[in-house]
Amino acid sequence: MLIALNALSGDARGDLILGLPDNGVVSTVQDESTGWGFTLDFTADPNNLFALITGSDFCVGSQTSPCSNTLGSYTDIIGQNFIVLGPSPEADMITESYDPTQLTGAGSFLVNGVGNSLSGSIIVTYNLYATDDDVYDGGTPVESNLTVFAPATIDVTSTTPEPSTFWAFFSVLCFMIVRKLIQGGLHLFPQRPPVYVQE
Repeated sequence: MLIALNALSGDARGDLILGLPDNGVVSTVQDESTGWGFTLDFTADPNNLFALITGSDFCVGSQTSPCSNTLGSYTDIIGQNFIVLGPSPEADMITESYDPTQLTGAGSFLVNGVGNSLSGSIIVTYNLYATDDDVYDGGTPVESNLTVFAPATIDVTSTTPEPSTFWAFFSVLCFMIVRKLIQGGLHLFPQRPPVYVQE
């Protein structure tokens, strides 16, 4: 399922829509990274413009990039991949899964703080151009620094075993020790050889 929110509307702005898989919810453990895939939908643009994606961020509270987070740090991926949407020869819809090896997706987040979850938004920034040539030749955009966003949540799971798991393991270990004692296969104290005293 995708969660999506439209960019702000305006006379020259294209209707870019951002979607995130799984309602934008990802999970990880402390000191590990996670990330988001995305779908960008530009099919509803009425002006035949071209959108160049320039970056992304994960923001909590104010939806203004750059953002800082107490739980960790965000790394932009989508802005490094020169993604263009628009009329032919470009695609008007692009979907990528998150892959830290192939550097695909919207971005990644490294958790280095302590907490259960962090809710905010993935912010994608983009520029709009009148022609495809303007995009690739460094022309002047029709509008710049536009944003589209979608809700996102990071669930941080504990790396410490749950108490119930610990006691289950401890019970099994005690059972194995008792069974060995009964069977005579386990000696708690080393046996000394007999000592004979000559008179």
